[in-house]
Amino acid sequence: MGERVPASQSDTQWSNWQLQHAINNEKESIRRSWGVYDSPLEPGIIFGRGASFSDTFSVVVPEEEASMRTDIEHTLSSVKGDVIGIEYGGPASKLFSGFQKGTFTRTLGLTLVDVRSSRQKRKDKERNHEIIPGDMTTPEVQAKIAEWLGGEKPSLIIERMKRGLSLLPKNAEYHANLMAGWYGMLREGGLMYIQASDTLNLYLKTWAQSARLQSDDTVNVLVGYYDNAINGSVRLEKKLVLH
Repeated sequence: MGERVPASQSDTQWSNWQLQHAINNEKESIRRSWGVYDSPLEPGIIFGRGASFSDTFSVVVPEEEASMRTDIEHTLSSVKGDVIGIEYGGPASKLFSGFQKGTFTRTLGLTLVDVRSSRQKRKDKERNHEIIPGDMTTPEVQAKIAEWLGGEKPSLIIERMKRGLSLLPKNAEYHANLMAGWYGMLREGGLMYIQASDTLNLYLKTWAQSARLQSDDTVNVLVGYYDNAINGSVRLEKKLVLH
């Protein structure tokens, strides 16, 4: 996936003002539309098309698969041992509850604020789902993620936080490094569904080609554009390598 480019602390973390601004925006989004904040895996009666993860990532689902859900379930069925799922940029309660029971051993949502009710927390606990609130770019939150993982690697990483990404440094290398960091966390046989930032959109196909060449054929990358070619998405599969 290429070398990670060093960045200063000021480049990798939000300022206090940016963080507070983002938290306020997050709370306002929650107030206006809980369905967007805690988006479902697939469209339903209450929240129609456009809000679900399947809508956003339909452009990168392989042709042989019926949906994002079936793609993930089929791909991860060959993964042995604990199957861990993480969403960067959202609570992921509705997201992971949309999969067949038993698809994941445990799951995690990473979002700026945790506004779940006591009832929702109980339901999440029953499904081995947790949320870590805070700025994911800080060492403190990254340490909490590492502690939660306990030395294991996730089999699925999903990120769909275009608004949040717009608050990060407007630097294509920075955003490519962010994706490379997630890829480094991913276990063999795992999948990533990633929404590209505006900054990386212009370079997305070039980035994907570079990833293929540098991976020595150990990665499958699909790139597509949702919503009139404005929003780029990536499906990345880290192939199982026979040792």
